[in-house]
Amino acid sequence: MDTFLTSSGASLLAELGDKTQLLAIVMAVAFKRQRSILVACLLATLANHFAAASIGQWLFQMIGPVAMRWGIGMLFVGTMGWLLRPDCADDALMEVSTGVLLPTALLGFFLAEFGDKSQVVAAALAYPEGKTLSSVLGSTLGVFLATVPAVMFGERLAAMVSMRNLHRFAAGLFGLTGFAVLMTPSILQ
Repeated sequence: MDTFLTSSGASLLAELGDKTQLLAIVMAVAFKRQRSILVACLLATLANHFAAASIGQWLFQMIGPVAMRWGIGMLFVGTMGWLLRPDCADDALMEVSTGVLLPTALLGFFLAEFGDKSQVVAAALAYPEGKTLSSVLGSTLGVFLATVPAVMFGERLAAMVSMRNLHRFAAGLFGLTGFAVLMTPSILQ
């Protein structure tokens, strides 16, 4: 349960103001079909994060718990820096096809999650054996929870919330988590 909750919370924070949210807002405005967009986001994120978690699990087996703890700690600290330099929407991701919504949204969300902070969370927390499903479900839930308000209230939220302050808050939490992982030798054993 700890992996699920950690993965959910970390992914939710990582997605605030991220390109996945920007893509969700654009699709919601363009297509006006919120339910289809949310289903596409959920399915695409689940597939993407399962692949990432599988790689994380394999990596854990290859390098062992001590190296993995240092790697995860550094990933969280690195994510702190990443959050302090927010993503800009890629022009390619912001272009929305006028074709069929579900395939367009599925592909868009799947691609938006590649190399994303929440994908790193899914991969990093998929340790040791038996944690892959918790990590994937948790990170997917976090992305989904961040996407729902973007789809439902995106234009209004953007006007009310300072993304800079939101990113600073999330960066602080990632930094604290990273340093806690680095300072706790028994965390992966």
